Amino acid sequence: MITLKLMWKLWIKPLFCKHDYQFVRNLHGDEVRYHGWKRSVWRCSKCDKVRYENWYVAYKKEDEDKE
Repeated sequence: MITLKLMWKLWIKPLFCKHDYQFVRNLHGDEVRYHGWKRSVWRCSKCDKVRYENWYVAYKKEDEDKE
């Protein structure tokens, strides 16, 4: 049975959210095929909605920043 709290989190909140997507990670290998040829994962910091995009995000590893 779906509770009101679960319904709010999964359906209502994402519907009216002004999404603020944050980069999560890049997809590689078979993951790209599994997610419909999308290359990166983004998640809204307000409602946790996940979005897949067609491009890679270039980023440095944390260890490289320290050097």
